[in-house]
Amino acid sequence: MIFATMKFLSSSSRLLRHTLISSINILSRHRHACACTSTSSIRKIAAASMSYPCFVRKVATYATIDTGQKQHACWARPHHHSLLAALAEHARAIPIKAQHVEVLRSPAEFYESLKEGVSGAKNRIVMASLYLGVGQLERQLLDLIADTVVSRPELRATLLFDALRSTRPSPTHDGTMITSAEMISKQLLSRLHKSDKLIEFGIDAGARVRVGLYHTPDLTRMLKLLLPARWNEVVGVCHIKAYIFDDNVLISGANLSSSYFTNRQDRYIWIHQSSELADYLCNLVSTVANFSYSLRDESKVFANPSLVDPIYEPKAYKDRLAEAVNKLISLQPDMEPSRRKQNKINGKDDSGLWLNNVCANTWVFPTTQMGPVGIEQDELCTFSMLRQLPAGSHLDFSSAYFNLTPEFESVLLEASADKKVDILTASPEANGFYGSRGASGLIPLVYSLLEQSLYRRAENAHKEGTLFKVNNVLVDESGTLRIFEYKKENWTFHAKGLWCSLPGEGIPSITLVGSSNFGHRSKHRDLEAQLVLMTSEPSLGQSLKQEKDHLYSYARIVNENTFCDKGCAHGPAAKLAAHFVRGWL
Repeated sequence: MIFATMKFLSSSSRLLRHTLISSINILSRHRHACACTSTSSIRKIAAASMSYPCFVRKVATYATIDTGQKQHACWARPHHHSLLAALAEHARAIPIKAQHVEVLRSPAEFYESLKEGVSGAKNRIVMASLYLGVGQLERQLLDLIADTVVSRPELRATLLFDALRSTRPSPTHDGTMITSAEMISKQLLSRLHKSDKLIEFGIDAGARVRVGLYHTPDLTRMLKLLLPARWNEVVGVCHIKAYIFDDNVLISGANLSSSYFTNRQDRYIWIHQSSELADYLCNLVSTVANFSYSLRDESKVFANPSLVDPIYEPKAYKDRLAEAVNKLISLQPDMEPSRRKQNKINGKDDSGLWLNNVCANTWVFPTTQMGPVGIEQDELCTFSMLRQLPAGSHLDFSSAYFNLTPEFESVLLEASADKKVDILTASPEANGFYGSRGASGLIPLVYSLLEQSLYRRAENAHKEGTLFKVNNVLVDESGTLRIFEYKKENWTFHAKGLWCSLPGEGIPSITLVGSSNFGHRSKHRDLEAQLVLMTSEPSLGQSLKQEKDHLYSYARIVNENTFCDKGCAHGPAAKLAAHFVRGWL
């Protein structure tokens, strides 16, 4: 086993070589413990490795898993198991089957999948989105939800939207102004009430249909008086996008609006037949809905009787919401015998991924970020994973709104020291704010200015051969950081997340998908939800590669000339806007 590991080291960087040699020394001193199943042997190795980096401790721990078969599997994929252990420190680990994962590519597939999920649901429909649009496609979706609820008395539906966005008037196809909340009330709730007066509405658990409207506690009564509609949304919104139908989960960054069903490119991943993941996300959405206003028929909005009002009692509201969400995300289920039996077939012992004595060919880690109440689980997981990626990895990162936090920029620059880092973002023309009137029309220029800043930082660092500090060790610059812009005629770009190929892999085995744009808003102001997915199944990795390649097929690499284009001109107005509004974008 030690000689096999040394062969692996030959292609690793100096940092990784130094780190793994330390772990091998530990294993050499305890080589007999590798075949031992006793708790005392594991404790000896863990204790011996405490003075070494976290990565070493995890490798040493996984080298002592119960049986020879498991031991072989873990050493066949040491990077995967190290990353699995790191993620499991911050989020719930849920085993799933790769054959139950479907990667969608187009807005049309997303819309058809939503309809398929609604029409096939027997027990529950849970949908969370920033808002629901007011077009014909949205009306058809609401009609389908109403039909399904009426025809299946045992089915319950929970819908969660942002209160500020849902009460902002928008034009319909005939020019009539209507809010999303009004349309939901008339198209869904009033119709259900007429069809069956026994259907209960509300936000309590006993109601068959619940429509929650989250209101940020950071928009206090005074700010609400000062900021007009639309502008008040910069303070914070519920940005979660998750769609659950029975035990099937559709995770995305897309909202429920006609542009997201037609010509606004996003990401969409179906995960079928995972009751544990579906239950977890349903509980997350229900928890936020419990702290939201309730929409009734006749477009009436009511406060939940047990709700601390976020406008008038923001501090108490934050404390209670944080307590409820922290309780949910910190709860780790026991490994019941039924779960172990279920996941033995997820992957063979020599091809699966082991965690907590369960083998699966695919694992998912649901994460959430709720800056207003101090929950930063998603950022912890993302940074932990990126900082433990081995040298030689290839990281593809995507964000439609290029306003990364300084911490995230630093992590990407650090990663580019010994890894290939490619960033995909929207060109100014593919930005949803492109062509807007007033101050919002400057937003694409602000994003372009921030993009240019990171581009030049990366260029300067790599030209000068800057040494990067990784885990307190200086590493020679040997990686790359490139930026690409998506541009497709008459389309806008909204895809976000990342794909990672570990050394020796030609396809991604890790992806992160969900609502976060990894910017200031995502960190500090909005409510976000994402999934980290890791697989050892080549067919799923190939699907992720095809998804990524499809997005890059409409992208061009950024160079200095890119920022000379008319759409990227950085005049004084854009620079002034960037200075004042970066923290709000």
